[in-house]
Amino acid sequence: MARTKPDVRDVLIAVSGGLALVIAISRPRPQFNTVAGGAIATALMPPLCTTGYGLANGRFDYFGGAMFLFAINAIFIALAALGAPKFLHFPMVKYINQVKRKRISQVASLIALVIFSFSIFFFYGLFIKNRYITQATLFIHNIEKEGVNLIGEPKDLIDFDQKEIKLYVFGKEYSNSDKNRWQNELDEMGLKGTKLTVLESQNDSGVRDDIDELKDLYMNSHKMMNIKDETIKEKDIRIRELEKDLRRYYNQEIQFEQISREIKINYENLKKVGFAREYITNFEKIDTLAVVTLEGDSKIRKSKIKLEEEKVKKWLEIRLKIKNIEIRRVN
Repeated sequence: MARTKPDVRDVLIAVSGGLALVIAISRPRPQFNTVAGGAIATALMPPLCTTGYGLANGRFDYFGGAMFLFAINAIFIALAALGAPKFLHFPMVKYINQVKRKRISQVASLIALVIFSFSIFFFYGLFIKNRYITQATLFIHNIEKEGVNLIGEPKDLIDFDQKEIKLYVFGKEYSNSDKNRWQNELDEMGLKGTKLTVLESQNDSGVRDDIDELKDLYMNSHKMMNIKDETIKEKDIRIRELEKDLRRYYNQEIQFEQISREIKINYENLKKVGFAREYITNFEKIDTLAVVTLEGDSKIRKSKIKLEEEKVKKWLEIRLKIKNIEIRRVN
């Protein structure tokens, strides 16, 4: 879009590009290829690409504007590159046919003058449009500051080509005196001749009811979300408590199968081993006692049995990290 409406600023940019070319080729070590490549990439290719887009989509306004920008860049880059050496009295090649050279120079100057004139015309039109849109936008903002409810952005309410401003008003109804006052403000802001169209909603009670209903739905949803959050927090607390109880339970559990295998290896005379937790109370406090039941060979002497029980007790206290283990003999 920026390359479909060129103006005099693009002429100045093209002239600057041509002067840059003169600087490049007049250096002791010319940098012609670099500057020419930059000019082609930045000044010539973009408008040609836009031209192709306009042709492909049938937008001849894009095509015409981009071709005009291409002509500006091509002609004024060349004229600046040729005019600067002539102005600085650089040695120039003499044409054999001076009449032909003069005619070509006149044609090029005429084309440049025509394009320059059109670019000034387009720049003036762009300036007028920008000033109009700026003043119209300021007018709409002033209307909103009065408390008028408008629908839409200022750029959607302004029609520069038709010189019209459409105000979509809802809520309060405004009298003809208000509308006449707004029209006078347009004239005072330099927008004389602009048509002001005010489109009002006949009855906005339905809209207000919908807004109130949406507010109620929002409040109810907000309350439900708060209730759900509280429920989730309570469940999280309960889960953490259960995890603590579970860890405490696992810490109290012993690996009975593993312990029984180790006892069988170390004490061959044992036939059965039992383990239990016994709760004892004196009606003031409750205590837990670890009870290990051993059943062995009845033919073994009592002294040996007693020694074996002591060993098992000490070993289990260290192995299970439990104090005050009670050994009970079955046989």
